[in-house]
Amino acid sequence: MSNWLSLRFRDALVGIISLALIGFAVLLFPLAASLGAVELSIRRVFSILFFFFPPAILGALYSLFFEKSKLYGCLSIFLASIVLLVQPLVRHWLSLYLPVGIAFTVFCALVWALERRLKP
Repeated sequence: MSNWLSLRFRDALVGIISLALIGFAVLLFPLAASLGAVELSIRRVFSILFFFFPPAILGALYSLFFEKSKLYGCLSIFLASIVLLVQPLVRHWLSLYLPVGIAFTVFCALVWALERRLKP
């Protein structure tokens, strides 16, 4: 429990990677929206959502369940929530991706519970 807010990279490697992916995607949104026509910018934003957000959110959920430090996973989820509030295109993507995220969360919770139950 004392390592839950640890800033050491070795305590939450997947959480750090997910935070970096979400941060990189947040930085790419304005750039993608400013380049080219409206139709092309929407495609660029959707490609950023497709390639960066799903692995980042799944990595953050994994970090919350299985890594020592929960700080980076929480920061990743918090930053993704802010993006959901600010970017209107993300809301449509969320409705498509939400069942996968919920299934992965349930799977992680089951594995975590079984792992804790089997430990003496």
